[in-house]
Amino acid sequence: MERPADDYLGNKGKWILGLFNQNLCSGDAQVSAFQPIVDYNLGNSWALSAGGAQWAVDWYTPRRANVPIGTQLGENLKIGPQLCRITVNPEYNAINVVGRPHWTIHLGFVLLVPAK
Repeated sequence: MERPADDYLGNKGKWILGLFNQNLCSGDAQVSAFQPIVDYNLGNSWALSAGGAQWAVDWYTPRRANVPIGTQLGENLKIGPQLCRITVNPEYNAINVVGRPHWTIHLGFVLLVPAK
C-alpha cells in the first residue's frame, strides 16, 4: 500500500532538518511533492530556513515540475498578548514553466497558539 504522505524531522543544536513527502495518485493524476526542511536558529527570535519550497513532479507529464529554490527569514514576536511569526521568502523556480514566473516573494504572518 502506498503512503500518501510521510515525513522525517530531527534537530541538532540550532539546526532543524527534515523532509516532507506527499503523493497524489488518482485517475489521470500522479503527483509527488517533496519539501526539504532546513532551519537554523539565529537567536533573538530570528531564524533562517529553506522556506516553504515544495518540489513537485507530475509523473504523467514530467515537464510539469516545480523546483523552487529560496530562503526564508522569519521572526517570532509578540503583538500585545498574541504570539506571531512574520516571514519573507524570496524564491526562484529552477524549472522554466510557460506562464509561471521564475521569481516570487512570499510574505507570511502566522498566529502562534501554544498547546495547552
